Order: sequence, then C-alpha cells, then structure tokens
Amino acid sequence: MTELFQCDDKEQLVAYLYDELDELTRRRIDEHLRVCAICTAEVGGLSGVREELAGWRHPRPSSDFRWCLG
Repeated sequence: MTELFQCDDKEQLVAYLYDELDELTRRRIDEHLRVCAICTAEVGGLSGVREELAGWRHPRPSSDFRWCLG
C-alpha cells in the first residue's frame, strides 16, 4: 500500500498499529499523526482496545455449568 493516507482511514490506522504497512505508507501516516489530533486520538483509542483484547481471557465455566441445546 503506497497510496496517500486519507484522514480517518481506520483500515490503514489498524494496519499501522499491527505494523502491516510498507515503510513509505508508515512514514506518511507518521507525518500525518504529527499534525492531526483527530487521527492521533483514533490511534490511541484503537491501541487501547488492542491492549485490552490482548489481555482478555475467556471465563472459566462454573462446575455446575450445563449446556442447553434447544
């Protein structure tokens, strides 16, 4: 992906967080984030969600849990 970054392009911002972009696109987003408070806040929010999801563990069922299949 080497096209110019469009402000508030959430798909590219997620790819940025997951380090899935080529170097040129990453640099363009870095430059954009230096001047755009809205996208900077979006990256911060997405990063927070990513961190929360990374720490999530599924709950263990209680010993008396029973499946109910219709």
